[in-house]
Amino acid sequence: SDEYARDDSGGNFPGLRALLVCRCLVGNPYVVQKAGDYTAEARNGGMDCVLGDRESVVNTYREFIFFDEAQVLPEYAIIYKRVYDKSTVPTHMRKSTMGTTGRNWQGKLE
Repeated sequence: SDEYARDDSGGNFPGLRALLVCRCLVGNPYVVQKAGDYTAEARNGGMDCVLGDRESVVNTYREFIFFDEAQVLPEYAIIYKRVYDKSTVPTHMRKSTMGTTGRNWQGKLE
């Protein structure tokens, strides 16, 4: 997600950001709509990952939390520079991003 990509100001690609496009084996997800640590519940229930379904609640993104790195296969690395000109975005599409990053999403409430 571009929301989590950070400028590599001190590394090999200053001013640029990176995203990985991955093929993921979701299996049987444990679907939740509120932030929290659901790892134990999901694993004890035989689930393969946790799906934080914020899309159905606040019309934003869905996040997948995988327990096993073998479920995630990186396929492409996209290196880009973020360019944003608010005047070119239609008013109805202007919305600030919400949420927290990766693992922390499970531990924080909005």
